[in-house]
Amino acid sequence: MAPSTDPSIWNQEIAVPENVISYVDEAVKATGSQVLSIEPSGSSYWARTAKIDTISPDGDNVSYFIKVHQGQTGHNLVFGEYHAMKTLWDVMPEMVARPYGYGSYEKMEDVHFFLCSFHELTDDIPDVDDFPALVAELHKRGVSKEGKFGFPYEVYGGRLPQFFPLTDSWEQTFTAGLQRSFDNEENTHGYDEDMAYLRKGIIEKVIPRLIRPLEHGPNKIKPRLVHGDMWDGNCSVDVNTNQPVVFDATTLWAHNELSGSYITRYKQHFPPSEPAEDFDDRVLLYSLRFNLHASSLYLGNTRFRNIVREDMRRLVEKYPDGISTLSDTNVQPNTAQAEPVGDKITNTEILPTMPPPNTPEEEGLVTTTTTLALRPFVRPEAQPPAIDLRTLEYEDAIDENLICPICRTALISPVITNCDHVFCQKCLVQAHALNPVCPVDRLPLKLASETRSAPKIVHNQLDNLTVRCPNRLQGCILVVARSLVENHVARYCEKTLVSCPHPACDKTVARKDIDKGCLHYEVKCEFCDQVKQKVDLEEHQDKECPNRKKKCELCNAEFVRHKQDEHKKACPEEKIPCGFAALGCTLQMSRKRLEEHTRKCDYRVVGPLGEQLAELRARVEVLNERDRLKDRRIKFLENREFPLPSASASGTPSDVNLLGFPANAETAPYESRDQYFLSLFETMESKVERLSSAISEVEGRHSMLLFNETMQIKDQLTEIRSTLGVMGMHVRWLMNFRLQERGRVGAATSWSPWGSPDTQNSNAESNPRVPNPPKRGGLFASYMRGGGADAADAEKETDTAENSVPIPIPHGVVTVAGETSNGILDVEKAVDYGTT
Repeated sequence: MAPSTDPSIWNQEIAVPENVISYVDEAVKATGSQVLSIEPSGSSYWARTAKIDTISPDGDNVSYFIKVHQGQTGHNLVFGEYHAMKTLWDVMPEMVARPYGYGSYEKMEDVHFFLCSFHELTDDIPDVDDFPALVAELHKRGVSKEGKFGFPYEVYGGRLPQFFPLTDSWEQTFTAGLQRSFDNEENTHGYDEDMAYLRKGIIEKVIPRLIRPLEHGPNKIKPRLVHGDMWDGNCSVDVNTNQPVVFDATTLWAHNELSGSYITRYKQHFPPSEPAEDFDDRVLLYSLRFNLHASSLYLGNTRFRNIVREDMRRLVEKYPDGISTLSDTNVQPNTAQAEPVGDKITNTEILPTMPPPNTPEEEGLVTTTTTLALRPFVRPEAQPPAIDLRTLEYEDAIDENLICPICRTALISPVITNCDHVFCQKCLVQAHALNPVCPVDRLPLKLASETRSAPKIVHNQLDNLTVRCPNRLQGCILVVARSLVENHVARYCEKTLVSCPHPACDKTVARKDIDKGCLHYEVKCEFCDQVKQKVDLEEHQDKECPNRKKKCELCNAEFVRHKQDEHKKACPEEKIPCGFAALGCTLQMSRKRLEEHTRKCDYRVVGPLGEQLAELRARVEVLNERDRLKDRRIKFLENREFPLPSASASGTPSDVNLLGFPANAETAPYESRDQYFLSLFETMESKVERLSSAISEVEGRHSMLLFNETMQIKDQLTEIRSTLGVMGMHVRWLMNFRLQERGRVGAATSWSPWGSPDTQNSNAESNPRVPNPPKRGGLFASYMRGGGADAADAEKETDTAENSVPIPIPHGVVTVAGETSNGILDVEKAVDYGTT
């Protein structure tokens, strides 16, 4: 079929012959590679997709994902998708399939392809904890160097082009894009008076009120790279790495606030822009573009139009006066002119043959001489190594077998000679240029025919050597494998110097300061009034400022003034709450004494149970979130009027395949798709019910366990209090008795505690203050029973051996045996009875 510009293309499926993916055109294959197999992979309503398994000239198995379109619209689709994915891959390669190129088939010039690396994907959506962190990292890294919002290439959502003009104002870019979405939706469903009225209110009132404040004041937003179509159908999890992968992007530089089910975790990594109180309304405003786009794609179904109508009505009614409701009258519109969006090509050439994936340099690409592409191909620029590996400092001693005999450092790009000597490739080339012999045994050596790459095991050993970060002098203490150090320095190290984010500044800043904007302006030190550049202020306050030191009022330790908050977090005298405060402990004490308290805290027993319950609640929240997302997919697929959504650009099955529905309807085990979805929904519902029941059972079990443990603690405390009360009575009796003993006048010549049998009565008569000696058991037994028995009964009961009370001696230990009123005390207890 010839390239088509017929407007009716928007109302029909883009037809691509079934046999297009049954072979691989020479325009797609890398030179010398052999195709092992081609099989359909994934599913798309707009294109045909396949997995291509090849073997490279080096013998490596390489898999590609190819997406094929037809006609002029198909060519525009592959062109836009390549540039969108390439821009994402340059910033965040760990979560995007590597795009290799786009072009046209040599033998079928009307058939166009997009080629990228293949990822085997799971049926799961990304984890609610991990995925927002990666998205936030994308937004932090992807700050526009030109400082412009929008995108310089035309990208597609489904079969509709997206309009993101390059401007200096997010308000202007978003308004232009939303106007185009309104026009597309109106072309699909026709004019509606109510929609037109609400559209005017959104453009003239709501957008200025919600977006214009973002571009003024000290916290002015920056253009950040966003996916542009981030929903659960455009992301999945890689089977091999277990990491999230995104695809089918409509990339642009925009305001980076994220909506949807991941928003809570995303806020932990990227707080809402100011004014934060407008956050929910901005999210609702941004959702209009997605829902208008969905409504534009499906003729005859007005479900999304109704959603858009209600959302617009809510915003228009809330902001009837627009920007005039703000107290800040200095917020003015940005009148910068938009740059035209076109086919921005910086390096035009004929489409080259494709290299194998993960090739660090691509100088060896050979261009073909046949007419291939209708549009030029943009080749990714090769990036030179970020650091010199010879300057690295190794954490451990290096095995002598891994040291180059020439440079005496760890081997770099090792090669082995026919005489089994291993050298750095560059070292051997330089030595051979001076003398064409082996540097070790001095035998003649031909580089071309007598050297080869060292065995894989040598490369692996070298890659696993641990090195310190080259930015260690600047404060980075990371120790990492040598194979990862370049990636760490180039992408992650907070101390690496990168270009200043301000487009007019040609200086550098540390990566950790990239989000602070341009720091190359003069400020005054708040401690000594010296004038320094903002980027150097922290170092000045650390090392040079004469007033940088301050003494802590609590612990008398000295610290740098601007790090006072850090000192408070470590000060041993700072009062902090108990670690079990969440469980009810209200004690606060100094940090150095808190550890001792924590070991004795009454709440420490229930601490592990509280942690388990918190972990279970977090897991339940994640499971509930996944259930809601699955439910959204099911409801979306149940609607018969909707076609299937687009598939992965990196080899994922469609949403239907993710749920287990056969790709070929002729092999479906159900009479109709409705029956299948109904059955699937019932199965999912039963699984959710079983899961909810199991979670309730676990919560109940742990609650009962917590209750039982608490009751045991209460019983033990009651027992301890009772025992302490009894012991207190014993001690008071003994002390009282001793005071009386010391007041006795006279003593027997042969002393005994109560006198000799002959003198006991006379002593008692001569000193009326001295009581008669207690009989065995007597008062002591009465105390042991809580005073519940009279003297006569006590004497009878305590004459037995089980309740004996030995006569005390003056300066020793009183041994007591008996039982308390609750029958617990049945062991001997010793009470110190020393002198006072």
